[in-house]
Amino acid sequence: MIISAFSALGISGKKDKFNFPLDSTHNKQWLMDSAASNHMTSSENELYNVRKYMGNQHIRVANSNNLLILSIGNLGSYFKNIFVSPKLSTSLLSVGQMVENDCEIHFDRHGGCVQDQVSEKVIAKGPKVGRLFPIQFSIPSINSCAYSTVINNPHFWHKKLGHPNSNVLSHLMKHGYLGNKNSFSTEFLDCSSCKLGKSKALSFSSYGSRASKCFEIIHTDVWGVSLVICHAQYKYFVTFIDDFSRFTWIYFFQSKTDVFSTFQAFIVFVKNQFFAHIKILRSDSGGEYMSKEFQEYLKNKEILSQRSCPYTPQQNEVAERKNRHLLDVVRTLLIDSSVPTRF
Repeated sequence: MIISAFSALGISGKKDKFNFPLDSTHNKQWLMDSAASNHMTSSENELYNVRKYMGNQHIRVANSNNLLILSIGNLGSYFKNIFVSPKLSTSLLSVGQMVENDCEIHFDRHGGCVQDQVSEKVIAKGPKVGRLFPIQFSIPSINSCAYSTVINNPHFWHKKLGHPNSNVLSHLMKHGYLGNKNSFSTEFLDCSSCKLGKSKALSFSSYGSRASKCFEIIHTDVWGVSLVICHAQYKYFVTFIDDFSRFTWIYFFQSKTDVFSTFQAFIVFVKNQFFAHIKILRSDSGGEYMSKEFQEYLKNKEILSQRSCPYTPQQNEVAERKNRHLLDVVRTLLIDSSVPTRF
């Protein structure tokens, strides 16, 4: 099948009398074209979700030459399946394809405008330059389309991924997991929400020892009671942390009396799924762990109970740090979402 782009060759490498350059380096300008059967561009730098083109279509230009389509990508939620052909001199947006995607296109002597057909939200617009209608992705209402300025913005992904530290974000972006790695910026992240949500006292000293394999040592702690009760009426949560892998299981419940039954279920889960036996359980000296039935259960299962001294959370630092990390993330997300302070 042949995809038509009769406008693409007719303006190749030229500059018209309206002082509008249309060369191959002018990648940020897109032209609305009713003669183009599909969106197309010469470079995939501005696109995301780029994948290899597996079809058998070609782009036919004005001199009847056929251009190969190498890849296909998206430019926001409204401009999808854009063909990439390096020999194209101009990036084109197909009017027909935009109409099929529920867009309204308006032209007048001042320029062109693309709107959502249902919400009438302005997606993109541009001036009239001679008899051409270039599109400019610069207005605030099209953040989903402005891939080159939003998707590769570290602040954008910092918020989307739950406010990770700069080292984690740097690794993800440099390896291309969050879009075009060539557009990565190493600017310093100054996040006020992180400063408020993650501020803390001086850290505890490390206890130094580690298990040699999974499930030798399990750290646990109960957090609660929550001042705001969730829809399921949960007020507490308990964490079980494997000392070797640091993998964490979190269980929610309504009362501290449920800790024992939750631990029993966890023991069965570890046995059935990993064919493993827990050797040591490290916890604080809370009543939920010191109860007679809990201690008898540990004794019957040949699990050694290691407990911290009263009022010394530093000795149960692995579980305490995990609780702090979980609450930091939740608190930061709530602050950044501007929810009322009572939450």
